[in-house]
Amino acid sequence: MDDTTGTATTDPWSDLPDQPLIQEEIATPSLGSTTDLINAVAALDEAVEMILAQGEATWSRISTSDREDLYRSLERSRRKLTAADAAMVTSLRVDLAMPCGPRGPRWLARTFGLTLREAKTRVATADRITTTEITSISVPTSTHLPVLGAAVRAGVLDAEPVARLDRLLRALPHDVQDRVATAADAPVAELVRTAGPDAVADLRPFLTGIAGVDEPYTDDDRARLRGVTIGRQRDDGMSPISGDLTPELASILQRLMADHANPGDLAAVADDQSGESPTVRDPAESDDRTPAQRRHDALFAAVAAGYGRGRELTPGRGTTTIVAAMTLDQLAARTGTAVTDAGVRMTVDQLVETCDARDLFLQVMDFHGRSLYLGRSRRLGSVDQYLALVGEEGASSAPGPATPPAFSQIHHIISWLYGGRTDLPNLTLVGPEAHAGIDDSRTDPRKWQTVPPPEGCPDRVLWIPPEHVDPSRAPVLTVHPASWTAPGQILRRQSRKLLDLLARPTG
Repeated sequence: MDDTTGTATTDPWSDLPDQPLIQEEIATPSLGSTTDLINAVAALDEAVEMILAQGEATWSRISTSDREDLYRSLERSRRKLTAADAAMVTSLRVDLAMPCGPRGPRWLARTFGLTLREAKTRVATADRITTTEITSISVPTSTHLPVLGAAVRAGVLDAEPVARLDRLLRALPHDVQDRVATAADAPVAELVRTAGPDAVADLRPFLTGIAGVDEPYTDDDRARLRGVTIGRQRDDGMSPISGDLTPELASILQRLMADHANPGDLAAVADDQSGESPTVRDPAESDDRTPAQRRHDALFAAVAAGYGRGRELTPGRGTTTIVAAMTLDQLAARTGTAVTDAGVRMTVDQLVETCDARDLFLQVMDFHGRSLYLGRSRRLGSVDQYLALVGEEGASSAPGPATPPAFSQIHHIISWLYGGRTDLPNLTLVGPEAHAGIDDSRTDPRKWQTVPPPEGCPDRVLWIPPEHVDPSRAPVLTVHPASWTAPGQILRRQSRKLLDLLARPTG
């Protein structure tokens, strides 16, 4: 594929083009047949029994690629049943068979053997994606999300992301919930399709931005809520720990984990904790600790270093404990929020107070959010490039879960083996799991590939999906809500709006 072709890309946070997979099903379905419904449910039960009767050995006899395709089809059918759940719950609400209000989910859970969480999820989803207009004043309803509903019926997503969005919307001021729900419907459906259902968890900054409301919690609120509790020591000698961390402490601990809780990190500390003698070993292959155990060892080492001498731990990238990017206006006014490279939101005032004010970098970007200059009293080479990417991207650019920069790897958009340079325009942040699945040679249609954007496009990198995600393999742009406030992302959004205005006819 020619990297400079002007292929149209999908930006889920601007004016969305039509998505045929989703849009074609938005219309209210016609009145169905009760006989067909009864027969279909019976046939579904028979089909499930037939699938179960095959057992593991039958699945094993299918080739890996065919087995993956078959399981994707099964998962798509499972997601589509979410719409059937919503239709059932709606019918129960319409004829008042299910109690209204908080008692409804409890009745649903008790009647059908569900967990209370699952029942609440189904009720919230039905409230948002139902195609039936409920006119009874005794049944409270919320703004419907028709594009998300169509995505559910197409098997793109299930109930969980819809229910998560419902919870985020209800946390907003009541007078803006309907407006924000309508504005977020199509972008969230596209986000889930390209980035996965977990991306909904990072939507709060996007929703509050649409609503035009400030963060409701103040530093004083967080100070009152802070606390850590170490529980009573158990018979096995272990002590549980729980609590609520301020953004400052969460940022420091997340940064610590990114630097010192990877496989092989602090191997000597792990040996000390296990009572074994330190041994020489290959950290990448022989570290058998779980992620939770590695985090424990990193915390232990940090606390011990704070009380000992000559045992100071240093960050893996940069020289500060917390790395965050903000605009010059935010720094001058000490207002607004920024996201650290470990994925923790902090107010600018907190960042200024927490970080060493002498350890500042000046990053100058052009109108498209591309770095023109990154300066400081000394040059740090690859660390400079990492810090520039934090300001430009704010998170992994790969489709899928939003990985904070501190947990990401630096990827060559055009592989170094194939002539790509280690220059900032050819670099992007990518989470470790996504990085391992990239086809640098661009020859395998089953894997993701990265290409530069067309000339004049403000985007940094485009992703070509594998055939099982998009048979046409059209390049896509991934914009995560978690990186919404990154300075480079702000500049690129503004650039797209201006380019769109300039492209419109003036007649």
